[in-house]
Amino acid sequence: MNFGLCLAPSTFQAYVNDVLRDYLDQFLVVYLDDILIFSQTQSQHEEHVRLVLMKLQDAHLSLKLEKCEFSVSTVSFLGFIIGTNGISMDPIKIKAIQEWQPCRSVHDIQVFLGLTNFYRRFIKDYSKICNPLTALLKKDTKFEWSPAADQAFNSLKAAILSDPVLRHYDSTRPCIIETDASDYALGAVCSQADSDGVAHPVAFFSRKLLPAEQNYQVYDKELSAIIAAFKHWRPYLEFSSEPTIVLTDHKNLEYFTTTRNLSRRQVRWSEILADYNFVIQYRPGKQNGAADALSRRDKPFKEGGDDFSKTAMTLLEPIKFSLNAMTQVPLQLETDKILNAIVNGVPQDTDLGPILKLLKENPERNDLPGNYDLSSDNILFLDGRICVPDDPSIKKRILEECHDSPAAGHFGVAKTYDQVSKHYYWSGLRKYIKDYIAGCDTCTRSKNHHHKPYGLLSPLPIPDSP
Repeated sequence: MNFGLCLAPSTFQAYVNDVLRDYLDQFLVVYLDDILIFSQTQSQHEEHVRLVLMKLQDAHLSLKLEKCEFSVSTVSFLGFIIGTNGISMDPIKIKAIQEWQPCRSVHDIQVFLGLTNFYRRFIKDYSKICNPLTALLKKDTKFEWSPAADQAFNSLKAAILSDPVLRHYDSTRPCIIETDASDYALGAVCSQADSDGVAHPVAFFSRKLLPAEQNYQVYDKELSAIIAAFKHWRPYLEFSSEPTIVLTDHKNLEYFTTTRNLSRRQVRWSEILADYNFVIQYRPGKQNGAADALSRRDKPFKEGGDDFSKTAMTLLEPIKFSLNAMTQVPLQLETDKILNAIVNGVPQDTDLGPILKLLKENPERNDLPGNYDLSSDNILFLDGRICVPDDPSIKKRILEECHDSPAAGHFGVAKTYDQVSKHYYWSGLRKYIKDYIAGCDTCTRSKNHHHKPYGLLSPLPIPDSP
């Protein structure tokens, strides 16, 4: 893998996903070279680790022991500390923020906000806190470290140093969604109660209202907050066995599910909510503090339309390998199996067998029809390339590795020929590759069309007579 290429990360991610596909999202999460194995019990964990290590061994992928941790209850993963009690921020990054000096330029602000933005999911009212800092990033704005900017800088550091913890989502417990909408924004909090009945936050969500949404009536604004929350947390809420409790400070929404007179917009929203099992309950605004705070913003929030939600961890979906995923990748071959098949097949080959026999009798002879050579492992070479016997099964296995595998990328005839011919030789190699690729189902469905665009359809002229 030639790292440094722009497509190297996605190519490597696709390859690792394919290697560990059987265990993804069951007891395994993988992002590039970071692998996280989670289990309920110690015995399960040992079995899961064994299965993953076997898969990596079969794929000839190695691990660095000093970078591995086994049988731990808390682990650092992708900038988060993940433990049995929930998800928190990495102390190393918190320390870096704690020691950060006041910004002296626009670039300093961009770097600082780039780091704090990674943890905005943990910070209530993040956008409001950093608004004086983001205002300094606008074009044609003179950089001036004002008292307001300094206060925002210190408030943001203090919010991060408080080190809040988000609980893990538990599919066996009902979710509690608190929503609220203001003139310029909407906000929501997803919580779950523990065994003592105390609610703990699982995630925060807020975004600015679009210009058209700012013109909604209060009822529709509050309802749009519920719709946005359900869309955002759909994986949590859609198939929940327990009804989701929606807490709102707009009392009229309690009767939304039984109201018959709905506007067209509300009818569309009711169709969306029909996929969910939920109950709307009224709670006065003074008791609805978290969601209310997320939706209350200052006037600079008016320009909005951006989504401020972030997820603490992304589980990567299995990626289908793209035809354009690589420009140069080294061959990834099942070397031992293929070489063994070649060594066993050459003696029976009508053309290569006699040459092999002559070289075994006299390795120094020079009257052969080409620059043949025999290795100590009885592998026959021609001009430094391995000679492949006329065995369709061996040729097919080589093409499967050099063309079909995730590390090969389903290249065209020319690039595939270049890759194969570096290592292997047999008579009619280019024609074999051309015929093989012509019959490749993935290439047939994925290849680009180079013909001119088809013309627009036009009606046939109406005849003057039958």
